[in-house]
Amino acid sequence: MSLFNSPNAAALNIKQLIAVANIFDIETSALRMAVSRLIKEQLIENPERGVYRAGARAISLNSEIQSWRIADKKMKEWNGEWSMALTGHLGRTNKTQLRSMAKAFELYGFVEIETGVWIRPANLVLNIQQLKLSLVKIGMDSKTHLISVNEVADPQRAWHSNWPVATLEKRYVTMTQTLSASQVALKQMSNQDAAKESLVIGESAIRLINLDPLLPKQLINAELFKDLVAQMIAYDKIGQLHWQRFLAS
Repeated sequence: MSLFNSPNAAALNIKQLIAVANIFDIETSALRMAVSRLIKEQLIENPERGVYRAGARAISLNSEIQSWRIADKKMKEWNGEWSMALTGHLGRTNKTQLRSMAKAFELYGFVEIETGVWIRPANLVLNIQQLKLSLVKIGMDSKTHLISVNEVADPQRAWHSNWPVATLEKRYVTMTQTLSASQVALKQMSNQDAAKESLVIGESAIRLINLDPLLPKQLINAELFKDLVAQMIAYDKIGQLHWQRFLAS
């Protein structure tokens, strides 16, 4: 799916898919089973015999996945306001719903400060209505109360400590260094080895970026995150080139 979801994604034939599976030690029989399952899930489609491309569901998900490239543009200057989601009135008996909502909130950088009370800095470019639509789309109950908070009576200092800032900053630095070192190492590798490494490391970096809470500079060293995104954009160009060469061979 990483190949089908790439910006330069095109149709891949079964021979190419088997070649890719081989470099990851995936047996052909397992690959064929995965292809059949992905077709049923509409993540890939089969326009002609032995040829596959991204399916309807993958295309809609792909824009969200590829948005890592503009992660820093999803934020605006923070004026101290907060976005708050209230879910206490929804009850806690439906565990599936609770997990789905928790996942949606975490993907948008919310943390639960008390049972049924989720917050994040209101520094996303989305307005409150757009934010609710986006959250509902990925699992938040539409009956959730989503509000903007611009003034509170109690000190907010404790709210700032709900994100693992030191851990996040360390991850930014470590991944940026990993990408830089790998970029140098790729020059000495065969296309096959370079394609494999660039996919494994690149996917890890993209996941880190996509799951980032996008905190404002008042709470975190935002420059470290921008450096990571910039390094990954440069790395991705090189990785895409190696994959094009590998698939053409």
